[in-house]
Amino acid sequence: MEKEGINRYNSTSLFLITIGLVLINTLIFSYIGRYLGQMIWEVDVTQLVKGNLEFTRPHSSALRLTQFLSQLGGFILSVLIAIQVMKRSFIDFTKLNERPPWKWLAVSLFLFICLLPGLEWLVEWNATIQFPASQEERLRSLHENNQKIYNIMLHYNTGIDLWINLLVMAVLPAISEELLFRGLIMRIFRSMFGNIHAAIWVSALVFAGIHLQAYNIVPMILMAAIFGYLYYFTGSLWVPMILHFLNNASVVLMKYFGIANDSAATTPQYTLLFLAGGFILFWYMFRKSPKPNALTLE
Repeated sequence: MEKEGINRYNSTSLFLITIGLVLINTLIFSYIGRYLGQMIWEVDVTQLVKGNLEFTRPHSSALRLTQFLSQLGGFILSVLIAIQVMKRSFIDFTKLNERPPWKWLAVSLFLFICLLPGLEWLVEWNATIQFPASQEERLRSLHENNQKIYNIMLHYNTGIDLWINLLVMAVLPAISEELLFRGLIMRIFRSMFGNIHAAIWVSALVFAGIHLQAYNIVPMILMAAIFGYLYYFTGSLWVPMILHFLNNASVVLMKYFGIANDSAATTPQYTLLFLAGGFILFWYMFRKSPKPNALTLE
C-alpha cells in the first residue's frame, strides 16, 4: 500500500502539492492569528506586517501568536498532509522515533560551531550587496520591517516571555522547518534529480527564498545546505533539528543575558582558523559517516 501511494504521486507532483499546501495553510493560519490578535489584544496584525509597528506588549504578543500558528499550520500540518498523500505513516517516514547517532551529533555540533564565524561574516557581507535600483528600496524596506518584527517579539524576553520566545522562535521553527525543508522537500528533490548534492542545494534555495530576506539570503542558503548535508551524513532528522534549535535559541538567550553579537570584533585569523577546522570535520564526516541511502520518498 505504501508503494502504491508513492507511485501514484511522482516527485514533481508531490513537490507542487507540498508547496500548495504550505501556501494555503500559511494563509489560513496567519488569518486565524490575525483574527485572534484583533480579538484578544485589539491589534491589527495586518498593519503590523506592513510596518506600523510599536514596541508594546500587545504588539509583541500578537506577532508571536501569528508566528506560532503560521509555523504550526503552514509547515507542520502541510508535512503531515503530504505524508498522508503518500500513504505513509509519519513515524515510518521521518524515523523520529529513532535516537540520533550521538557520536555524529557531537561531530556535527563541533562542525557547526566552527562554521559560525564564517556565517557571521557572510551576514555582514550580504547586508552590503547592492540590488538593482528599481528593487533596492522595496527590498531594503522589507528587510528592515522583518528585523523590526523580530526585535519586537524579543522586546519582552524575561520570565514567562523568555520561555514563549524560546518556543516560538527556537523550538517550533527547528521542528517545523526541518520537517518541511530537510525531512520532506530535500527528499522530494533527491527522488526528482537522483543526486543528493543537487537535492541539498536546491532545497536550501527554496528554504532561503521562502523567508524573503534578500539581505540575509547567502548565509541562509549556506546554513540550510549545512543542515542538509548533516541530515545526509547522519540519516537522522534530529541532528539538523537540534542544531537549528541551538542556533535560534542562542539569539533569544543572548538577548536575555544582554550579550551583544559583535561579529565585527571577530578577527580574520580567528574566522579562518575555525573555518579550517570546520572543513576538516566536514571531510571527516563525508568519508566516515553512515551516509544512508534512505533519503528518498521510498
